[in-house]
Amino acid sequence: MGMFDDLYYEGIKYQTKDTPKQILDNYKIEDGVLWHEDYDVEIVESGGNLFGFHINHFNQHWVHCDDFTGKIRFYRSASDDKHESWKRNAWIEYNATFENGRMTHIKQVKEMDKVIRDGKVAVLYSPGWGAGWYTWHDMEELIYHPKLVEMVENNQQMEITKGLIAELLGIIDEDDMPYIGGACDLVIQWLPVGTEFMIEEYDGNETIRLKEATVWLTA
Repeated sequence: MGMFDDLYYEGIKYQTKDTPKQILDNYKIEDGVLWHEDYDVEIVESGGNLFGFHINHFNQHWVHCDDFTGKIRFYRSASDDKHESWKRNAWIEYNATFENGRMTHIKQVKEMDKVIRDGKVAVLYSPGWGAGWYTWHDMEELIYHPKLVEMVENNQQMEITKGLIAELLGIIDEDDMPYIGGACDLVIQWLPVGTEFMIEEYDGNETIRLKEATVWLTA
């Protein structure tokens, strides 16, 4: 659940989990066309590396994704942009539809608010066994939503219903309703603003993993 690609739209970098690669590759939307930064790969010997080598990318070039048809959701924090740094609580998100690599529709989703206190953001996750929260619906807005944070603080998890979620997200079509089975076990973890993290899950039990606390291997 933790991997993603970077996507550039109107010169600004976003993240997405809907592009094909999902290995930290680069994509861009330019003149209504979806492009992927392709590259060649070589193995380079490296004495200081654990495995004695690392993988190097070269001959980078942009390739039209003419075989991609589907939807891409991409997003970023407004505070990543120095021109919008005053929007400390905002989350900027777009939904775009493509046919044969050409964009047919794009819509900006309502900017998402977060609860921030003393420099920390409230993050909702479900550590109970049986059903996860974010890992079972993959919607970032629902791990930050101020109304849900308020309800969890007031021990009202059992009142988080499909009707409430539909109202908060403006959902009309039942097919667009996310799975909310993990709502009853929701708790809050406060993370410093700007913390990079992922939410992992095993058998419904979610845990928060911080990037800074993770030791990455280099191939």
